[in-house]
Amino acid sequence: MKSIFILLATGLCLWGNAQQSVDQSFTFQGTSKKYSLYIPSGYQSSTPAKMMLGMHPFNTNRWDAEAWRDTLTDFAEANQLLLVCPDGGPDGNILDPIDTAFTSALLDSVHQWYSIDSQNQYIMGFSRGGQATYVYGLDNAPRFGGYIVIGAAASASDLTNPRRANADGEPFAILHGSGDAPGFRFTPLRDALQSNNAVVWDTLMPNVGHTIDFTNRNALLTQAFQFVDSVNNYVAPQPTSVQDAEQQGTIRFWPNPVFDQLNVEDLTNSPKQVVIRDLQGRIVYDNTPTGSIQIDTSDWTPGTYRLQVGDQVFSLLKMD
Repeated sequence: MKSIFILLATGLCLWGNAQQSVDQSFTFQGTSKKYSLYIPSGYQSSTPAKMMLGMHPFNTNRWDAEAWRDTLTDFAEANQLLLVCPDGGPDGNILDPIDTAFTSALLDSVHQWYSIDSQNQYIMGFSRGGQATYVYGLDNAPRFGGYIVIGAAASASDLTNPRRANADGEPFAILHGSGDAPGFRFTPLRDALQSNNAVVWDTLMPNVGHTIDFTNRNALLTQAFQFVDSVNNYVAPQPTSVQDAEQQGTIRFWPNPVFDQLNVEDLTNSPKQVVIRDLQGRIVYDNTPTGSIQIDTSDWTPGTYRLQVGDQVFSLLKMD
């Protein structure tokens, strides 16, 4: 039988509905272990909250659980995420065996202290925390509905089996800087995930090195979260047809999510420009048809796209 260590919730406010930061420590396996939490303003004990596990980087001069929690507070508040940040201890390594065991115990405990939606529990991290998102996250895949990896200090060797197998069908959002050894830390891991049927959204940020302090950080993190959250909560539709089309004015399209083919129709049967962009603004389709068209989407990368027909814009989700 699985043994679960539940931490004592001394001094925690478990029922408030105002945003709150919590910093505590407990003795675990004979060692004092710290953690930090952020409770978003909309939290209500009557409504299970979405939860994010935040894995901090490896640099004891700057990073611990509290500093990482504070870095992610605005992002967590914007997305109403209950944020849980375990501390890696004096050596800063959150992948030590005692730290991974403590992280699991902390997650179990947070479920006792707060109302958590177990189907909407996610993990994210930067640098060594990005490596931990791959390693701890995939070692404990049943716990998580999605993964956000930022500038991971990792290599393809971190994605050994059964981790690769555990990535099958899982949503990953990967943010990485073009100046942060992408040929070693980014491309091989992304390709390994995709070859094992993970659903991957990625962005290689130009002129960005190994840093979390990149431009529009919270907006990009929110895009990443919205992607993994939408895939995690995606319910496969029944076979789609024109009767299932999304329609606005004289424009309709189906299916959404799209797999291999997108149908777009203008009921006025007049020429209108159809432009589809990914979240980085890159154009993946541009044409000016008349009436209805079928667009081959089989080679598109899974993720969120913007469909513009004339002056109308729609959100489109591409799935494998």
